Amino acid sequence: MSPRLAYNQLMKLPNRLYVLGVKYALKQKIGLAESGSFGECSPAKKKIDIDSNIKIDEDILETLGHEIMHAYLYESSMHNLFDEKTEEALCDLVGRLIKDCFVLKR
Repeated sequence: MSPRLAYNQLMKLPNRLYVLGVKYALKQKIGLAESGSFGECSPAKKKIDIDSNIKIDEDILETLGHEIMHAYLYESSMHNLFDEKTEEALCDLVGRLIKDCFVLKR
């Protein structure tokens, strides 16, 4: 059985994670949502930023899953197989999967 978070129980994010053996820094950053996204993956810099203003676990997990998928696609060189629209759709799907698997509903 998967560990699950209670609804709206604010989670603490680790400061790093490994993607196919490559260390990525994971940071919360102020103001990402103002630029139109809740997260950002920078494979060249090996970092993932999540907007620090996200206050609901469901949104944090969905955003984190989405950005981690971008990192996995890059580190596996599979990002070359998709156009931008298809890659975003795939990352959205994985983000939703992570959220649905790990958050308890009310």
